[in-house]
Amino acid sequence: MAVNKNVPVLSICIPTFQRKNALEQTLHGLVESENLAAGKLEICISDNGSTDGTFEMLKRYEKKYKFIHIRKNPKNLGFDSNLLSSLKMARGRYCWGIGDDDTVVPENIQKFVRLLDKKSSFMVGITGAMAKQKDLDMIIRKFPKQEYSSKEFIDIFISVINSSSRFIKSNQDIPILGFFPCYFFSNGLLKHSFRALEGKRYGWYHLALFFYGLSNFEGSILVNKEPPILHGQSIEHKKDNVLLPGDEFILFVDRRADTLSGLNLDSKLRESFYRWLNIRGNYVYVKSLVQLVLLSQMLGKSDYDTLKNKVYGCERRLKMPFWIYLAVLVFKTMEKSSIFRKILAILYSKLHSAYARQIDGYLKGQLHSNDDREGKSSFLKSKNSGKK
Repeated sequence: MAVNKNVPVLSICIPTFQRKNALEQTLHGLVESENLAAGKLEICISDNGSTDGTFEMLKRYEKKYKFIHIRKNPKNLGFDSNLLSSLKMARGRYCWGIGDDDTVVPENIQKFVRLLDKKSSFMVGITGAMAKQKDLDMIIRKFPKQEYSSKEFIDIFISVINSSSRFIKSNQDIPILGFFPCYFFSNGLLKHSFRALEGKRYGWYHLALFFYGLSNFEGSILVNKEPPILHGQSIEHKKDNVLLPGDEFILFVDRRADTLSGLNLDSKLRESFYRWLNIRGNYVYVKSLVQLVLLSQMLGKSDYDTLKNKVYGCERRLKMPFWIYLAVLVFKTMEKSSIFRKILAILYSKLHSAYARQIDGYLKGQLHSNDDREGKSSFLKSKNSGKK
């Protein structure tokens, strides 16, 4: 099949919201990357209704660089809708989404583009955009080749999931199970998938695209082990949001499950994923219970009870091993004691002082919650409703 040389090889799609300074630094790196890639890149940015001057900055870049294309939502429509908007802007043969605060590695993006330009029939792929070196090492070890058939890839992918499906390993997520800069897609696959995934707006649209592509299309799958960005390493080195107790479960467990529900997926892939997700969910739920007690000393009773109901509600999505069920039952009984809550809160704030500071920053209005960034109202009646 002839390749249209007027079409970019790679569209880098960026959904953004309220990160003007970080995004501008990302754009510096992408401009350098485009120079190295010799005109084979385009940048598609969708602003989710920012009010911090993000779009005004973007208009300056679009005017100066023909390969940068921008749009803006009239209001915050949530991450998935904004990601979808950026993907639909893409004209490139391949589409790759990155965060608005990730650190770009221009030389590796150049290598990535060259790799994609060699062949026009990759269906989907994964990149080395991992937050930690150990995750990249795992990719290098598990996927020694560069190119795989669908069946080969799915078999190895399932083995990666199964090897992590133990409670002792559940304290950490797996980047290739949902960190969106880890995936890239052929534009043709995206266009065929959009209709099948209509309405899948749970914060993991990219995960649904990847699993759906693996399960329903035949083609080559590329594994790019050179990290084109340093995912999770904000170029501002500044945290602007915090996950409240229960948020991690809702965002990383509950919504993941909802995203894949009802999709036509490879049965073994689905089974392995949901088994891992349940084990991960048990760990996150227990963690949320302990974080909840920390807030008992920082919130008024009404807000604490509202948050407690939110956290306890997570349990309905889990299948608990008996020993975890028993431990949770004991914990809930002891949580009723104000003395127990106070002692545990003191211990937790000492052991996890960074999280305690983040919660304090949130209550003072210095940090956003995940609901804030998704355009939803906070669970708190007021961020200044803490105990006096």
